[in-house]
Amino acid sequence: MAAIAELPFPKSKKGMQAFVGALNYYNRFIQNMAVYGAVLYQLKYDDFGQGGDLTAAKVAFAELKKRVADAPILRHFDAAREVHVMFFANEWELSSTLLQPHEEKLHPVRFCGRVLKENELGYHPAEKEVLALLHLLKTCHTLLAGKTLNLYTRFSTLEWVYQSKSLYGRAVSFAVLQSPYDLKIKRVRKHDVDFAQLLQATATPHIGLDESLTHLAPPSKNSATVRLDPELLYAHVPRAFAG
Repeated sequence: MAAIAELPFPKSKKGMQAFVGALNYYNRFIQNMAVYGAVLYQLKYDDFGQGGDLTAAKVAFAELKKRVADAPILRHFDAAREVHVMFFANEWELSSTLLQPHEEKLHPVRFCGRVLKENELGYHPAEKEVLALLHLLKTCHTLLAGKTLNLYTRFSTLEWVYQSKSLYGRAVSFAVLQSPYDLKIKRVRKHDVDFAQLLQATATPHIGLDESLTHLAPPSKNSATVRLDPELLYAHVPRAFAG
């Protein structure tokens, strides 16, 4: 980890791919890795050339190195202890933190996360938190099967999806996938001091995290950095052309 923390910012896309590849091993140890890594995954070769804007990438690169150096020591999963889960989802990624109580604090056991797929970008934030839950259940199924999960969410939608008998659309699929688990859902508001005090210092509360990440947002599908220049869609024919 010390070697990664001392790396300079890569000078090419190939160098960045090597850095991101090395970080993939540490995914389970770094909270919200997908949040900070998304902009690095989307870098293009031209971004490293003259005129390329690497501002957000350099901020994300520095933050990831810091998080590698400060990565918490995770507790081993204990089947005899309660299981608690925090979620986070924004415009481009989703993540979750699996925690268990030790010495009257919730300590991280495992971090999970991924970048949103193109068809998921338009989902409501509450639906994205459901996706974060499903990703965790898939990743940690052998650990969590048959256990009661205490979930902390920003939205009331998760409980509605889990308990409602009149669902439609994507909510039906969500409910079916969650049905084998016993979920206890608690809505956590932005200034929930009691919840923040419950967390061990190495786990960051996800409530209110959105505002601090705007400068790390990767380019959206229709942003100027990835959209084809409309001028290239038309042929420029001289007025004197008589073909």
